[in-house]
Amino acid sequence: MKLTKQKEELAKRILETEDKNVIKYIQAIFDNDVDKWEEEMPEYVKKSIEKGLADADAGRTISNAEAKKKIKKWLKK
Repeated sequence: MKLTKQKEELAKRILETEDKNVIKYIQAIFDNDVDKWEEEMPEYVKKSIEKGLADADAGRTISNAEAKKKIKKWLKK
């Protein structure tokens, strides 16, 4: 996909969203304020990331090929 098309699609999604957190995250990215972005991240997102990292540390992972297969199944539903 060309960059122009990606930008148009992203702009459309930004205009359509009513999620204030999405807007805050995007603003933080543009402001290069990584610390602010992390501070404003919802607690459930932080916990999910921490769980994922703990799972990876404990070896509870799957291969990229397995992940692609699962995603294809989900997208077909």
